[in-house]
Amino acid sequence: MVAACAASAFLLTGPAGGAGTEPVSGETPTAGVPAVLPPVEPGSVLLGCERAAERVVLTESTHLDASCEWTAGFEINTSDVVLDCRGATIRKTGGGRGIEISSPIDTALVDVTVRNCRVEGFLNSLRVTRDGFRLLEPGVEYENGLTGVVIEHSEFRDSHGVGVFIDGYVSDATIRHSIVQRAGSTGIYLETGSRRSLVEHNQLLDNGFRENGPGGQLTEFAGSTWRFWGIGREGLAIDGSYENVVVDNHFEGNSHGGVLLYTNCGEFPESGVWFDRRWPSDRNLIEANTFIGGLNGVWVGQRMSENTLPMACTKPAYVESILTRITLDFAADNSIVDNRFVDVTYGVRIEDDGTRVIGNTFEADDATHHAIIVGTEYRTDVLDHPVRDTVIEGNRATIAGNDDPYRWIHGYDGLRVVGNESHGEPTGICPGEQPPRLAMIWMITAAPEPPGTPPQDPPIPVVHPELGAIDACADGPTPRIAPGLAEAVEGDGSVRIPIELSSPADRTVTATWVTATVDRDGWATLGEDVVIEKYGTIELDPGQTLTHVEIELIDDKQQEDDELIVAWVTSVDGAVPGGFYGLGFGRILDDD
Repeated sequence: MVAACAASAFLLTGPAGGAGTEPVSGETPTAGVPAVLPPVEPGSVLLGCERAAERVVLTESTHLDASCEWTAGFEINTSDVVLDCRGATIRKTGGGRGIEISSPIDTALVDVTVRNCRVEGFLNSLRVTRDGFRLLEPGVEYENGLTGVVIEHSEFRDSHGVGVFIDGYVSDATIRHSIVQRAGSTGIYLETGSRRSLVEHNQLLDNGFRENGPGGQLTEFAGSTWRFWGIGREGLAIDGSYENVVVDNHFEGNSHGGVLLYTNCGEFPESGVWFDRRWPSDRNLIEANTFIGGLNGVWVGQRMSENTLPMACTKPAYVESILTRITLDFAADNSIVDNRFVDVTYGVRIEDDGTRVIGNTFEADDATHHAIIVGTEYRTDVLDHPVRDTVIEGNRATIAGNDDPYRWIHGYDGLRVVGNESHGEPTGICPGEQPPRLAMIWMITAAPEPPGTPPQDPPIPVVHPELGAIDACADGPTPRIAPGLAEAVEGDGSVRIPIELSSPADRTVTATWVTATVDRDGWATLGEDVVIEKYGTIELDPGQTLTHVEIELIDDKQQEDDELIVAWVTSVDGAVPGGFYGLGFGRILDDD
């Protein structure tokens, strides 16, 4: 059943099916180095502590002596190698990569596994990369590929930059049963052109507080060093990476959100790491994860309406002014299924096309929190391209003080909303307000400062802006139009099915209706029991809450069982379909 506080241009296309019939458990996945280690890989060789200060290049399966601390890290560029750290710690306070899995772009590298490692510090805890991938021409990006890397049962903490980095044109990587915590930048980063990664059963905690984060960072400008503060980074970035599966992970305490899907706009061309971003973040599945706290849970097309002016993007802008630069973002046909969101300000934000949001649960004690927000401002207003073909189905929300947690902004096209609940009651989708927007890099204050100054709090408090509580859909909840049940004796000549509004409307409500039946016993036959297919228009004046659909009966003088006929109410304007999917029923009682 569907009732709603939905917009008048609501598209209802059918029942919800079985999605979301039971809530996800929310249990934290088992992750990190296990207390009891499994046996080492057959044929693995022991690497002793005499090499603990040396950066070691591994060419065969190796397990470490865990009695010492390893301070220089490891490189793997040979296929079929397993690095089993046996719980050893790899730690460095400076830069570099704790573990690097890499190969030249003309050499294939397959089936490398890293397990049971504790990596702390470094620039990146672990990086999987193809040397020279930025120079690959279109059409050959996956030749001599790097595929089949498995990272499991490990712990990655306190990297200066990204924790675990899957670089461009890497295929079929797996990250599972691991902890990524306190990375200065994104916890796990799936770079443009990477594909088909599996991220499962991990914990991503407290990441993203250094890069553009509330601890501030230094930049050179006009011959001086300045400190600025930003919004921070997310637990998992899917940046122009496609066909990934993100399942049963726990996201908590990450600076800017849980999972952000977007396509890099070609930022910072003078950085030395720029390359042509050819791939969108399409066809990803985000399923059965738990998101605890924070500003954003899952954000699809995160940079669609973000001001990227400070990032010097090379992608063309379609909105440009002295203080604003907007480029298109690309993250289509993604699925967000059976996740749990707890105390997340904006559970799911959708700014690109073809997103499916099905069977999720949203819980919060704050009325300023919202479950789902659909819409994007600039692309809609400037290019006449609203968010299209979104499916919101079988979701449930219990957000204290917010009865209408599903919202659209700036218009939509082809929105399907069905089978959703708020506080146990069926509901739809309402017009909402644009959440406050910040630039990807923003400056609340800046002052000259000596280089090397450690991170520090900004001189004024930083509070993430929130949308604020909205008392109800514009001018109150939109009324539901619900056909009912009526009975008539065959000889009465007609059956009048009631059509009722849940509350008075302040405008005229119109809809169309058509008779329908089923070709089986117990259902009326068109042309024999009732007048052949009938249709018409319903109109309720402002303040009117009841009207009727009248269906003419045929007294066939035959003894038969009682029969049913359906009046289906569609094309509603000024209200939303309610009752049993817009269906009203007439029972025809035989009097022969």
